[in-house]
Amino acid sequence: MANSLSPAARFAEPARTLTPGQAWAERLRILLSTRPGTMPWRRGFGVDVDWLLGQPLTGTNLNLLKWRVRAAITDWLPQLEVRNLTVRVVSDHMRARGMRDRTIPIAESALLPYGAGGRVEIQLDVVSPEGPIDFGMTLSE
Repeated sequence: MANSLSPAARFAEPARTLTPGQAWAERLRILLSTRPGTMPWRRGFGVDVDWLLGQPLTGTNLNLLKWRVRAAITDWLPQLEVRNLTVRVVSDHMRARGMRDRTIPIAESALLPYGAGGRVEIQLDVVSPEGPIDFGMTLSE
């Protein structure tokens, strides 16, 4: 059964038809990319990732983010069962391998292999009422 879910109203554009799995993936994307407090009718909707800006991407901080993602899914998408949730740092491989970008100061470029300038990747294996879903998302800046 296809679902005509469109996350935003677009004029003069036909609504795209989504499979149930795509509709659940879209709901996950919306939940994980929304900051709490930005939706007036659901003040707590979303995942708070602002606290991570400027913080070191340590195991403790990544575990806290993992807990917040799991809690948001439990609160806002209770139909989903989270089987596996992975949160990890993905860095720019060229910079991490020593190919220094001349626009970045030497002291800052030395930190790139340790997660500075990295992005956080979230991988989810969930089960919806319609079946299993693999979902991935990268948080950057």
